[in-house]
Amino acid sequence: MKWASRALNAIASLALVAVVVAQGSLPAAQADDLADALENRPPHVSTSWDGTGAAGYDVVAFFTEGRAVKGKRAITAEYLGATYQFASEENRDLFLKDPAALTPQYGGFDAYGVRTGTKVRPIKELAWYLSDEKLYLFGADKTRGAWVENPDGNRRVADVIWGEIRTVPDKILRMAQDKADAAN
Repeated sequence: MKWASRALNAIASLALVAVVVAQGSLPAAQADDLADALENRPPHVSTSWDGTGAAGYDVVAFFTEGRAVKGKRAITAEYLGATYQFASEENRDLFLKDPAALTPQYGGFDAYGVRTGTKVRPIKELAWYLSDEKLYLFGADKTRGAWVENPDGNRRVADVIWGEIRTVPDKILRMAQDKADAAN
């Protein structure tokens, strides 16, 4: 099954690279780097194509400032296959003391999406929620709202589902969902 996952990732990556190169917005040399980056994204962490976690937001600021703050590309730390960006060196240093406590739950995928068995990367829009000293990210205010209606129940369900889908690439989950939708 691992070979199938890699094959699908490779095909999707190459297709994206072909589109970008055909549009002329990316030189061919950088296209190879992009294909490698997309193919090698860890399935258990939500990252952008370049490996940035938490959509580039400073994960420490959610806890210390109570708001979403964009991180700086020059101030980063690596953890579990993702590069996290920080607004200050102080925040980065706090992160490095205990990254497991400060990284978003469910690898930074939309928490409500995980609860429903999908992996949605909150890249275009970001909503968030802190509960019991844990950070939950969402791809939209709508899914955050659904989560907040029953946070304890949603967390219990998501924890079980995350254990099952954690290492499954999001592309595979989407294909399975598409097949299920087509069958209904």
